[in-house]
Amino acid sequence: MTVQPLSQSLQTQVVCDPGLDQMHSSESEQTFQRRVQNYLKKLEEEPSLGDILVCSHSDWLTLATSLLAQDNIHIQPQLFDCAAYKSFSLEDGQWKAI
Repeated sequence: MTVQPLSQSLQTQVVCDPGLDQMHSSESEQTFQRRVQNYLKKLEEEPSLGDILVCSHSDWLTLATSLLAQDNIHIQPQLFDCAAYKSFSLEDGQWKAI
């Protein structure tokens, strides 16, 4: 529902992926981290996707930027506030904040 107005405006579809879910109460921190890492890896392996918008909860987005920031001078880990957004690009296998 969050991105539906944008999707309609751009005439594109919304794809819901459980890999973007917030941390489940039955999920350990390690399992949650592995799920976020797997999702990011999936994006890296599909460069033909072009531009995408990832919409999730603060815990997912905060962890994702922390994982991207590890050994990456182009990204600073950040806490995501409600309705916040950040832009990133994947260039030659390297994530960069834009």
